[in-house]
Amino acid sequence: MKKGFVLITTLSVITILSFLILVINRTVIQDSVKTAIFNESILKRIQLINYEKFLIETLQNNSFQLRNLLLAEQEINSFMGEEYDGLKITFSDLNTCINLNSTVKRFRQLLIKNENNSTLFNRLFLNLGFEKNFSDNFYDRLVDFIDSDALPERLGAEDLYYIADEESNFTSDSFLLSVSQIKDLRIFDDAGYKLVSPYFCTIPEIYNKFNINSLSRENYLTFQSIFPEITLNDLEEIILKRPVTGYINLSHFHELTNVDEGKLIAENIIFKPEYIRIGYTLTLEGYEFNMNSIINLKERKNNLVSRSFAK
Repeated sequence: MKKGFVLITTLSVITILSFLILVINRTVIQDSVKTAIFNESILKRIQLINYEKFLIETLQNNSFQLRNLLLAEQEINSFMGEEYDGLKITFSDLNTCINLNSTVKRFRQLLIKNENNSTLFNRLFLNLGFEKNFSDNFYDRLVDFIDSDALPERLGAEDLYYIADEESNFTSDSFLLSVSQIKDLRIFDDAGYKLVSPYFCTIPEIYNKFNINSLSRENYLTFQSIFPEITLNDLEEIILKRPVTGYINLSHFHELTNVDEGKLIAENIIFKPEYIRIGYTLTLEGYEFNMNSIINLKERKNNLVSRSFAK
């Protein structure tokens, strides 16, 4: 009986070890494949970074494409598809959202509260179903998060409040780089953040301009927040009468529409984006890799604002 027991035990151990070896070998092979795919994604993303200058110059040299980013996106994807398999490029107009950095303005070398834009934020939050007190609280907290001094606004919080939070991306005396940084204000729950975040953006400016050629059902609340006298009928007319080549300028816009000139503020209307986000989605062997670049189209050189990567 003992010999039989030892034999069975030995066979069991051998079986278990064989199984473990198979699992380990499979894991090693899978890890090697994943590593190879990841390395290939890095190589291709480096190639895309080098190619990005061409994409930007193509847009800057083509007013027609800039006035119709959706069409430009289709043309670029058709062209790039011949060079890269599994690549999708998207253009997002960052002049169709409320700039979080417009809560402050420059005073000499300092960033201080911009009182003039609080009403704009109030309108947006009201359109989204928030109360004015919430909007005022958000505005003051955001100002304290960005501005140069360490003193709290009436409904804000001192810099020490944010510094004490080890997980906070506190940016005292500098502009926000990402909309996700408003999570650090500790004012939104997940549902609230998901609701408001599509209407915000972060560009290194203190103004809000809206590209009327990118007006759509997804961003019309932003447009109404900047131009409160615009009605739903006006919005419908602007979108329906917009030519494929886009409105060229304000005179051309008024020629094609019956929108009252007094409803629009000329300095807040533009007809080509000044800032865009170029999104790259690369699919390799079922794995998806992403890269995003924020570009300042007003500049011909040094026009990269920021770049991020994700798997």
